[in-house]
Amino acid sequence: MLKTIKQLRNKDKQIKYLAQIRLKRFFKLPTRKKNILILLRHLTNGGVERIFVNLANELSLKYNVIIITGNKRNSDYNCNVKIIEIPNLDIDKLSIKKVRYLKKIHNITHSISGSIAFNYLNVASRYNDEVIICVQNMLSFKAQIENYNDKKAMLNIKRRKKRIILANEFADRIVCASKEIANEQIIKFKAAKKKIQVINNFIDLQQINKEEKLKKNDSKIIITAGRLEAVKNQSSLIKAFKEIIKNYPQAKLWILGRGSEEENLKKLIKNLHLENNVFLLGFQKKVYEYLKQADIFILTSKYEGMPVILIEAMACSLPVISTDCSAGPREIIAPDTDYRKKTNKIDKCEYGILIPPISDSDKDETNIAASLLEILDNQKLEKYYQNQSFKRAKEFDKNIIVKQWEKIFK
Repeated sequence: MLKTIKQLRNKDKQIKYLAQIRLKRFFKLPTRKKNILILLRHLTNGGVERIFVNLANELSLKYNVIIITGNKRNSDYNCNVKIIEIPNLDIDKLSIKKVRYLKKIHNITHSISGSIAFNYLNVASRYNDEVIICVQNMLSFKAQIENYNDKKAMLNIKRRKKRIILANEFADRIVCASKEIANEQIIKFKAAKKKIQVINNFIDLQQINKEEKLKKNDSKIIITAGRLEAVKNQSSLIKAFKEIIKNYPQAKLWILGRGSEEENLKKLIKNLHLENNVFLLGFQKKVYEYLKQADIFILTSKYEGMPVILIEAMACSLPVISTDCSAGPREIIAPDTDYRKKTNKIDKCEYGILIPPISDSDKDETNIAASLLEILDNQKLEKYYQNQSFKRAKEFDKNIIVKQWEKIFK
């Protein structure tokens, strides 16, 4: 009797198994998607945040993607994926446990992070996932610029360096936004060459082309965009603009962004009597609307990563000028030159103009003003760089760059 029951049970299992095989033959069942986690501190006012939200949106078309963040309120970006908020998310033991638990219950296959602290958190919370840490800036240069005169901060730099080295040691991949950043990770932060992969930041060329070019008046409009922080050096640009209006009294300077330097910049504009020429326009979600009304885009940063805003300006067919800072602008504007080179003059490159890195002297304003006048005074050069900008921007389209990410997940 028992033997008969066992036989019946086995026969029942066989029937179910055969039924499943037949179903698979007739219906192509969807293959299991990769489950990707992106770790972000917050979703507001930052180029890095925008880069990773855009990446999440693109990857979600093919994979299951979630974002874990310490603060999802007042998001500046349109996010199409599930967001999980962990208040006070940091690199403490409790945060590590919470992230590891979420990796477990969501069956995360790949986890991506993009800041010093969260790269460390990503590695420390590893479960069964492939850990991918991303580097968007020259980290040693960033520390030097921001904390040079702060002894307490210099002690923090040593701790940060240890975290960077630890993250590099235990991560599975290290994705760098530019060649110069990758080189720094190998030389200064002991990253293994075999783990390094350079993937540039991308733009949505189709979306940019959808935006209509609005009618503008005859006055020349110079535009820049970025956080209003000392490192972005908008103050030197404002001082240089005093020289521009001597030749072009109707010229306008539009500064997009928000940050801790806003009040100082307002005072500077007032002291230089530039209230009718220089405008702080705040953070703008629809940045293309402003770019398409402008004549020239300029970036005067002390350091960068791989500035997406520079590429977006080029996609809007704007002639571009940038400081030859570390890292990114040279790789965008003069890709066939040595990325480690720094110019000491106004350099008319293949896709735009590079000016010497910021030296915190009067030369900075002189170089900025002279580079703007190179284009304002020369319609032929302006037209040439309009064409060259768009040509170069096409190489950073999402359809090209996202494929490089997809190779990682295979």
